[in-house]
Amino acid sequence: MSARRIYVAMMVFAVMLADVGISQADQAFTPRSIRGTWGFSVAGTLRGAPAVTVGLITFDGVGECVPSAQLNVGGTVTPLTSLQCCSSAPIP
Repeated sequence: MSARRIYVAMMVFAVMLADVGISQADQAFTPRSIRGTWGFSVAGTLRGAPAVTVGLITFDGVGECVPSAQLNVGGTVTPLTSLQCCSSAPIP
């Protein structure tokens, strides 16, 4: 699994978490309705070695966010840089 795939999985997971909290409150979901800091983790293998990514995404409630994450592959930790909060997915 590539670092890009792990990153995409992280973003999808973060959006899913945000959607669960808002749908349970029975409110409309928009990118501007997400506020606060959300943590996430993704685990798997990368080139046969155990890998995990952990991080935070802080949403400001006006449609912007600031992500930060670290990738650990086989015990070597690498900060993920140049992360962006750009994605879209249909929500049924």
